[in-house]
Amino acid sequence: MRRDLRGWAGFFWQNWQQAADFCAQNKVDLPEALTWAQRAVSDPFSGGEENFTTLATLARLQAANGNAADAAKGRGRSP
Repeated sequence: MRRDLRGWAGFFWQNWQQAADFCAQNKVDLPEALTWAQRAVSDPFSGGEENFTTLATLARLQAANGNAADAAKGRGRSP
């Protein structure tokens, strides 16, 4: 996934979200997956988008990484 996201796949928020979601579901590489989820939400180069799917994945990974406060807010970024 890392290699794929460095190429053309990295230009689409859907790919960042899918990679982050895979890691969340399988409980692997959670810190890196959190970064990927953040990119899916707000990266200007991949057309990051705040939608239910990206925000849900981000919240799940924030909680898994010990940041329950941000996960409870249900927002892509802190105010």
